[in-house]
Amino acid sequence: MKSLGYCIVHEHDLRLLTLAVVLTILTLLTSSTLFRRAARRSRTGPALWVSLGALCVASGAWSVHFVAMLAYLPGLPIGFRAAPTLASFAIIAPSALLAFLKGQKAAMPFARALAGGLFGLGVSGMHYMGMTALEAPGRFSWSAATV
Repeated sequence: MKSLGYCIVHEHDLRLLTLAVVLTILTLLTSSTLFRRAARRSRTGPALWVSLGALCVASGAWSVHFVAMLAYLPGLPIGFRAAPTLASFAIIAPSALLAFLKGQKAAMPFARALAGGLFGLGVSGMHYMGMTALEAPGRFSWSAATV
């Protein structure tokens, strides 16, 4: 089995991975701006700003994931099925919204950690659903240790 580092360096288009990094930075900057706005507008609709921030984070995470998947060059033809690709967004979006709404209202650090865990589960679900969208001649197997 190849290492993750080998796979990233030798089996991905580094230009697309660079685009994924740029998308990550833009997502972080945009979402943090929206969350700061939510904090300042504590009485005038913070849920709207948190919801927009969560949508930004969910869209950004989903986009970064699929740009990185498009960068994958395994040496054989690959494609992506539409239904699991869209379903992966349907997993990340509500988990991000719920996590950020709960995390914003949490007074205890432990509650915020739980909200972060909820978001992490959403990212994980998005990733594995997105991986089921990948079509290639052959069979995929997962390393239990990596999962």
